[in-house]
Amino acid sequence: MVDGTRGAGDIERGHDAPVDDPTDRAAPPEEVISDQETTRVPRYEEQLQASKSVQEVGQVRVTKEIIEEEQSIDVPVVREEVHVRRRVIDQPLEDASQAFQPQTIVVPIREERIELHKEPRLVEELEITKVAAEANERVSGVVRKERLRVEEAGRVEREKSGRRG
Repeated sequence: MVDGTRGAGDIERGHDAPVDDPTDRAAPPEEVISDQETTRVPRYEEQLQASKSVQEVGQVRVTKEIIEEEQSIDVPVVREEVHVRRRVIDQPLEDASQAFQPQTIVVPIREERIELHKEPRLVEELEITKVAAEANERVSGVVRKERLRVEEAGRVEREKSGRRG
């Protein structure tokens, strides 16, 4: 401890360690180590890792329904009309061969008839686009880590440089 704070890798010493809550830890089993010059004690801790999976969280449903409605349109049509008019003429005939012969004259009268038919047309389309929007979400979890505590019993001499703080 150089600046007055403890780092995650600091080693706690018995004489300057904060008071631990006894319910916070279980008593570790004691292990006898042979008389080696150097003994290394590993310290482990968990780190949070995040993984992602794609899940369906909703949907957009577009349904086409068929409805019927009455529509009217105005269509201009042409009809022939007959006008019969009598004109008085008083003149002598030069050729009377055609006179007094039975005769029928037919004058066709025509009009336009409307035939209604339906033409399917594309009048609109609905465009649905999915866009990925990225955002950061904060997640948290409980991790475990080991704390090293050095307790001295009896007469133990240590180098001053080995002590942190």
